[in-house]
Amino acid sequence: MSVYLVPKRPLTVTLTFWGVILFSLWNVSKAVVLLQDSALLLARAIQPDPRLQAVVALVWALLFGGAAWGLWQARPFARQGIPLLSLAFGLYTLGIRLIFSPLPFWSSGGSLDTLFFLMVVILSFLALKRAGHRHYFVERGGLEISD
Repeated sequence: MSVYLVPKRPLTVTLTFWGVILFSLWNVSKAVVLLQDSALLLARAIQPDPRLQAVVALVWALLFGGAAWGLWQARPFARQGIPLLSLAFGLYTLGIRLIFSPLPFWSSGGSLDTLFFLMVVILSFLALKRAGHRHYFVERGGLEISD
């Protein structure tokens, strides 16, 4: 006789959670590297200032960490906010690259970056907005924000 455990969290919600955790860890590692190499980057006059980039990366890490915690706790704001947070992060990253990179945006991989962030936003939206997942956010997180 085998006992099948019913997962408490839908698979797409779990995958989205791990994706948000990876974005948070990516930004933490980016901040650490920028702070470690700030003397070299400042000597080469890298713009924007590497210390400012490190602070912004830590802010993004905190935002993604908070969103991951909210998703883990099944808070309705996470269902609404993660796709918006991903969109804002993608626009920020692409904007920094577009403004400060000396290379042409589209010929230096900008189209792949744009496609990547577009897919992240679409997939996170679809993963969290599925009608079958509404019960997870209502039962665990309390009141549901209307769609």
